[in-house]
Amino acid sequence: MGYVSVSVEEQRAVVRLERGKVNAINEALVDELRDSLEDLKKAAAVKVVTITGSGSFFSFGLDIPEFLEYPKKDFT
Repeated sequence: MGYVSVSVEEQRAVVRLERGKVNAINEALVDELRDSLEDLKKAAAVKVVTITGSGSFFSFGLDIPEFLEYPKKDFT
């Protein structure tokens, strides 16, 4: 999907949310973010991870229209 980018320089990794103007959080972004962090956890050379967002701010929050499609039982 490409909602998360990772760059590593020396011992520092930068994980950047890149989901449009507002970086709204949806299931695909969360999956990508989790996978990226799991990969970095295995990288012995990485000592520091910074999570940031592209654009004017980190994230607008949840992608409400997408989550409204989920059944209520998925939130319990």
